[in-house]
Amino acid sequence: MSAELLASRNVTVFLYNFDYFSVFDPWEGAKHGAELFYLSGYPLSGHHNFRYDQTDKSMSTRLMQMWANFAQNGLPTLLPHQDFHMSPYTASQRTYTQITSRDAHVSMSTQTAYKQDKMAFWNQHVPKLYIAQLRTDIHLINDTLNYDTNQLLTKDIFTKGTNEESMKKSPIYTGTHTSGNWVLIAACIGLCSLTVLLSVCYCRVKRQVKTLIRQTSINSGEPIL
Repeated sequence: MSAELLASRNVTVFLYNFDYFSVFDPWEGAKHGAELFYLSGYPLSGHHNFRYDQTDKSMSTRLMQMWANFAQNGLPTLLPHQDFHMSPYTASQRTYTQITSRDAHVSMSTQTAYKQDKMAFWNQHVPKLYIAQLRTDIHLINDTLNYDTNQLLTKDIFTKGTNEESMKKSPIYTGTHTSGNWVLIAACIGLCSLTVLLSVCYCRVKRQVKTLIRQTSINSGEPIL
């Protein structure tokens, strides 16, 4: 999660969960990007595809005020209209602002443990799946390049903060090429050398031809075509 990564690096982060939806749109709930309509002020100016009531207008006003204060001084608050400010997100408490509607009124409250189950999936289970896939890929590399499996799955590869020296000692960097690979490499080098040689010869011949044409034209007195 981006907020948790930035917060772990001492970057001030504010997070809110927009769970507000209009009474005219109850069956879909808060869709992805729904706050953009309120942030753009459509409930105040009107939109030909949607209907908005007074609560929607209040939501739009508060959201724009909060973003305007954040752009002005870096603090998302509702001042001077209301004494409310968003608390910074922290990796330990996962503080965020819940924006929703309650009893036909806009509700903004500070909550903690943002989507704990879903965050556990991304922060705990996904890294385990990634490591498992990495082990599988290393097995495939081992089978393809004839590495020793017992040496390849060493502790040095999976230890945190592997330095450059240990990576150089890893068997994955000490494989040997087969004869077929060397033949292919030699053929590529030969073709590259031949291409360079032909290019040089072409440039020399072209220069000599131009010089010969120029001298012939000067001697005959005819203009160069």
